[in-house]
Amino acid sequence: MSPKSQPVATKVKRVARERLRRENDILAVARELVAREGIAGFSTERVAEEAGYSRTAIYRYFPSKEELILALAVETAALRSKLWERIEDFDARPRERMVAMGEVTAFLYPRHVLPQVVALSNAVRAKTTRERQKKLRALDREDHRISIGIVRSAIKAGDLTLPRGISDEELLFGINAFVRGLFLSIAIASPIGEVGITDPRRVMRALGREFLDGMGWRPLSGEWDYRATMRRIYTELYPPEYLASLGLRIDDRTAAVLRTARA
Repeated sequence: MSPKSQPVATKVKRVARERLRRENDILAVARELVAREGIAGFSTERVAEEAGYSRTAIYRYFPSKEELILALAVETAALRSKLWERIEDFDARPRERMVAMGEVTAFLYPRHVLPQVVALSNAVRAKTTRERQKKLRALDREDHRISIGIVRSAIKAGDLTLPRGISDEELLFGINAFVRGLFLSIAIASPIGEVGITDPRRVMRALGREFLDGMGWRPLSGEWDYRATMRRIYTELYPPEYLASLGLRIDDRTAAVLRTARA
């Protein structure tokens, strides 16, 4: 590089760093807004107001509300993939590993779950750039690789028998539809407390247990100490200090269950 070109290259890098910093600032504010008020209360105007930027400045980085939601979804997908990768090395039964995947969803909620659920809709994808759509699809493929691997390992171990006429891919589709449907209902509904739902994570865990039992995925909940599994998940896979390094923490109900289980 010639001496004349060095200042130009330095300036380009500085501008790129500043752009990235501002994008991250905007995304952080947007994520907190979604967590606090849900998708129904989310708008570019509200993000601009809380971030201290003009609406025009926000559009410079994210040309639409949908693009902002998709950017949040890409962030979430990258984080979830990083967390799920640890499950591949978890020395446990396949169903325990599936439980661990569910726990990732539990402690990502609500700051990280709702934008990704909404980003799956055609209404969002129709107004977003192909570049971010491509990033999300690549991360989704990696998630699929991990989750279908768990399903197939359960079948190979004899812990799971596929229902007649249903393939392993179709079974996984059903599991994903169950989880995403639960959180989509939360995303588009009025405040869930108004209908008596105080903890969606408890609903997900309880119904997930019944769902897997109904499929005959062994060991069934009556045959296995899944509280011990939970202890392992939160001591071996996702100890508090590791979650804290990612800006995450377990919810108070889970912490109480773990304290009871240790007693």
